[in-house]
Amino acid sequence: MLEIITIPNPILYRKSVEITDLDFAIGLGEEMLKAMEKYGGCGLSAPQIGQNVNLFVLSKMAQH
Repeated sequence: MLEIITIPNPILYRKSVEITDLDFAIGLGEEMLKAMEKYGGCGLSAPQIGQNVNLFVLSKMAQH
């Protein structure tokens, strides 16, 4: 299971790059959704799990 990275971890300040491999994006997205659900979140970006790529997931159940 992926672990959530928090401030002041320097990876959160690095510029993310575009994903060019669709299979990688799908696999990472699925793992991110699992981590987001585990921690009770409503959204998660790839840098928050140590991957400096442009990807985020959002729960369709997110409420204000």
